[in-house]
Amino acid sequence: MFEKYIDADADIPEPPDAATARGIDTLPPEVMLMIFQVLAAATPGNVLVRWDHERVPREWLVVNLVCRYWRRLACGFPVLWRAIDVEGCVEWLQLCLVRSGSAPLDIRLYNHTTLFQAAALLLNHTERIRSLIVTDDAAANSLHALGSLFMVGMPALEELYLDACRLGAPLAGKCLYDVFLLNRTSENIFPSLRTLHLSGLYLPPTASLLRGLRVLELVESHPGSFANQLTFEEFLDALEACPTLEKLKLWSSFPF
Repeated sequence: MFEKYIDADADIPEPPDAATARGIDTLPPEVMLMIFQVLAAATPGNVLVRWDHERVPREWLVVNLVCRYWRRLACGFPVLWRAIDVEGCVEWLQLCLVRSGSAPLDIRLYNHTTLFQAAALLLNHTERIRSLIVTDDAAANSLHALGSLFMVGMPALEELYLDACRLGAPLAGKCLYDVFLLNRTSENIFPSLRTLHLSGLYLPPTASLLRGLRVLELVESHPGSFANQLTFEEFLDALEACPTLEKLKLWSSFPF
């Protein structure tokens, strides 16, 4: 059952000789993978907060320093490298993209200075991106840097978080489709999208992105033009056109 988690091209070492192995080193690689995964998934306080800005835990990386055997094991398990925080440099992103093999990717972008570089690196991995979170520092000023990713499409994308809600941000009130120059009628850009969080951006009621959503969260989401405001009846009609929607949260927003 563990074969799907292991890169076929990875050089997975054999466990130490049973005659000399001690303690945890006697465990097979499959069990070691489970232990490493528990370490990699740990969050402070054991609390999972969906939209927080806490970094992906990296404490588990210490296993790479224990011995050569553990390091080779960790480097050969792609799932350990698929959750990636991108901050002031892109070297970490480059490393994780290689070591994650073909595993689905959960990407969080924090710094606007590296957004263009990150987009260029991710362009060859769009089919693997499962989750994309762009926080306010990156999104408020440079969100358009990700335009290439959105135009190509991310077929595996299930979760999208865009936070452009910052005072004086040039993108505040912009339509998501206009920011990325997307076709408003296309239904093939994000066919797997189920969770959408927008801060400072909005979508029109006819947006195809809304049709398959299960979770929609809007913060300070208003159209930039008063002429685009909906009546309450139109708002209800828009909700009725979203048959799979299970959860709707609005903060200082009259959507669409």
